[in-house]
Amino acid sequence: MAWGKIEPKIGVVPNAVVSNRPLLLATAKDKPVLISALASESNCLLTLDIADFGIVLNTSVYGMRVATPRRFLVEQGLGP
Repeated sequence: MAWGKIEPKIGVVPNAVVSNRPLLLATAKDKPVLISALASESNCLLTLDIADFGIVLNTSVYGMRVATPRRFLVEQGLGP
């Protein structure tokens, strides 16, 4: 039986978010949201989830701003 070239089933993803500092959130279920926003190189994460994101709300997390939509719009000069 001749064996052909074996194709790998698992690939290496070159882009990864790596940090030696912890992500502090009230619940672990919200970490994927924050990590996804960081991985996509977003400038800002807007959320109405004040209960879970309150500890990082209106701050910068690894250079990405976290704010409520209202606060973001006010800071942009688009609201009262």
